Amino acid sequence: PKDPSAAARMEVTAAYAEKHGVFQLFEGLLQSLIVTKPDDPIAHLIDLVSAPPKDTAQASKAPKGIPRLLLLGGPASGAEEVAAAAARRYGTVHVSASLLLQAAASRGTAASRALLPYMAANVSEVPSECLGPLVVDRLRSDDVRRRGFLLTGFPNNEAQCEFLERAGIWVRSTLLLDIDEAAAAHALIASRVDPVTGTEYHPDQVAWPTDPAVLERLVQHPSRAEAQVLASLQSWRASKAQLLAAFPDHIIVDASRPSLALEERLGAILLGKGVGP
Repeated sequence: PKDPSAAARMEVTAAYAEKHGVFQLFEGLLQSLIVTKPDDPIAHLIDLVSAPPKDTAQASKAPKGIPRLLLLGGPASGAEEVAAAAARRYGTVHVSASLLLQAAASRGTAASRALLPYMAANVSEVPSECLGPLVVDRLRSDDVRRRGFLLTGFPNNEAQCEFLERAGIWVRSTLLLDIDEAAAAHALIASRVDPVTGTEYHPDQVAWPTDPAVLERLVQHPSRAEAQVLASLQSWRASKAQLLAAFPDHIIVDASRPSLALEERLGAILLGKGVGP
């Protein structure tokens, strides 16, 4: 004869699975694996099950979890510097697409040599197929899983946003460091660099050198020529529109605020006190 207690347990299990959509969950996970064919299926599944619900009403109930912050910023916004300082201060991992590209290009392998043509370009001009895997691999590393991330330099356009989505990578909060285009152009074009020390100066800053020898050797970096700066700002304008559309729940912060204030604004999000599901 059948064990009545076993039958009762099966009924309870079936009811639980139906109530919480367990079978649909496994079906969705399996479908995602078949469609995306990720190199690391376990990491892909972990990212999928830890992502907040896409439904807006349910997203607000998602657990806060570790930081997953995307920091956007165009030319002269200082996003890279602020992100690095905030990550050190608040104990999360700064994942910089530009630094990942530099590290990968310096390895001396055949794959790294393929990246060399992009080293002189802006990171936003690097194809997704070259930069995307570097970013995704870093975001799946153990320290990032434990401490969370503050991501800069990727994505830069709609196609790269889709690349992250296909990889199962999601962000909890998005913040844009915004700066007026005229102010950005002035900050970049007027800057000068000392080729001996590598120090960059701007005439509006207190640290502008007074030593005649230093002043005499100051030069404009080729990337800060007016034509290049204006082209870069125009490209960023188009990229910004795509990124803000892809991450509609973004926060916009004035990039001209003091660096410490910007760090603390990021800190509020990293510590779970800012907005975001």
